[in-house]
Amino acid sequence: MRKIADGSSIIDILVYQETCKGRCVYLDYRTNPVGGALTYDALLPEAQEYLTCAGVCFGTPIDFYRDKGVDLYTQPLEIALCAQHNNGGIGIDCWWQTDVKGLFAVGEAAASHGVYRPGGTALNAGQVGSTPPRK
Repeated sequence: MRKIADGSSIIDILVYQETCKGRCVYLDYRTNPVGGALTYDALLPEAQEYLTCAGVCFGTPIDFYRDKGVDLYTQPLEIALCAQHNNGGIGIDCWWQTDVKGLFAVGEAAASHGVYRPGGTALNAGQVGSTPPRK
């Protein structure tokens, strides 16, 4: 619940709901939602290092994409859920045992750990003690 109220999982849920309705979802970078230029110095060191290494600590996303040949004024950036948002999927009991006797799944394989890391268990329906639908 914490990731929904105070984290990025709400975006995943909203994107999922819209795509289930057959709609596309786009990011709008035409204006900066924080009301001005982003100050990269205000980021946590880990985030700042990641973005610096990625070469994106300049201008706006419009500038970044324009340098790559994409004009976000005329080509909106469509977003969708990706595979990282589907960790786990193996049903386990309270002892991490799967439906296969003697086979145990832990961590991301069972979606029982990593809940608060980015992309951790976003939109994952599996819970300890339940068996998610199998395809």
